[in-house]
Amino acid sequence: MRILCFGDSLTAGMVGGASPGYFPYSAALSKALPKHQVLNEGLGGDYAVIMAARLDRYLQDKAAKHRQGIDAVVLWGGTNDLSGGAGPDVIAAGLCACLEACARSGAEALLLTVPELAFERAGGGGIGAAREELNGRIRGGRLWEGGGEGGEGGAVEYNVADVAGALPSIFGEDGEVDETVRGAWYSDGVHMNKKGYARVAEIVKEELKGLLKKKSNRKGAGSG
Repeated sequence: MRILCFGDSLTAGMVGGASPGYFPYSAALSKALPKHQVLNEGLGGDYAVIMAARLDRYLQDKAAKHRQGIDAVVLWGGTNDLSGGAGPDVIAAGLCACLEACARSGAEALLLTVPELAFERAGGGGIGAAREELNGRIRGGRLWEGGGEGGEGGAVEYNVADVAGALPSIFGEDGEVDETVRGAWYSDGVHMNKKGYARVAEIVKEELKGLLKKKSNRKGAGSG
């Protein structure tokens, strides 16, 4: 089956800090799932509020070139939106548009939660609060909670990989960044290091197992 990892610089695997480079989690995922084709369309600086158009074009293009198209999309977005001050409603709208693009193409969707940002508690902690609310909606299948245009998008089925919940918190009991923990998993205040992205691959792999099995069963039922 074909698996598409889609999102921003976190999906691209950007590594910052003293040793910049790229280590996309999709590379480790491909090794862990050798029977499947894993593709990566991570674009640094992309925003959840606009990435649906790019995803839709990609899925349509793959469907036109390959009879089966993309079977599953691993969607990871919202970090840049949060950094720019966007609220949960706006980001949720963008993510739901992406989920709808997946549904139109027949691809299963796996949505990742947004990990902590080193600066999210500055200036009153508004970014951190927005991230927590967004993740709560993602985990509970409540992306459209709170209203907004296109509320019917909340009915689109999706699966969740709780990356934010699986990684250790970079904040200590005093509310400040614990540099020891941050340095163990992140290369800077946003992007992970090789160890962090490898952990993301493990989390995604576990969730994909059930998703791909469900997809395979659906294909089998459809051909019977």
